Amino acid sequence: MFLVLLLPLILINFVLALKGVPSTYNDHSSSQAYQQAFKDVLFNKSALACLLAYVLINMGANTVVATFSISFYRQTFLVDTAFISLAFMVFSLISIVGSLIGGRLITRFGRKPLTVWSVLLISVLTISFMNITHLWASLMLWFVDSLFVAIAVTAYYSLALEQAPDNRATMMSLNEVSMFGGTAIGNAVGGVLLVAFNYQILGLMGIFIFIGSIILHIFTTDPTKGE
Repeated sequence: MFLVLLLPLILINFVLALKGVPSTYNDHSSSQAYQQAFKDVLFNKSALACLLAYVLINMGANTVVATFSISFYRQTFLVDTAFISLAFMVFSLISIVGSLIGGRLITRFGRKPLTVWSVLLISVLTISFMNITHLWASLMLWFVDSLFVAIAVTAYYSLALEQAPDNRATMMSLNEVSMFGGTAIGNAVGGVLLVAFNYQILGLMGIFIFIGSIILHIFTTDPTKGE
């Protein structure tokens, strides 16, 4: 049902943007520059690895940690709406703190190491909090997960931004495509898993995050460190 609702909205927005946004003068030289920028990013092995890893990370993190977590607690532990609303407020506040902490940790540990290790921790925490039968233990792991998701996102964006110094705008545009693409695919796959199995199997989508951390570790470099 999620896709039934989401897909038409995406198509409507696409048509409105296509028809409603006024065209601008097409400068051929600018068009060639844009094409070259995309080529420079997509043919950069490290940049491409970042984009692929981010698809996988969002397939797991956005699906399990964000999209389905509320329904998980409501259906598995039968908590009421007020309880989970307060819990989600705590989750959000911890994410804000994590974002602030992430900036300081980058300076201390470096972009790539912090990204890889925090993403690896996210994969373990994501699988764990949906496979624990005690409410408060699960909530604590969920909160810690939100902390490291925020740290990982901060570190990852810092790493991705440096992959193509001459084409940062193009790199970050493609990065947004990776994020939303991974989220859409993850929600579709997660919905199927939830209908066919249960939340415990859904939690195993943290494996996608783990694969993302391996890709980041092996195939990416931090240009500012001369790796």
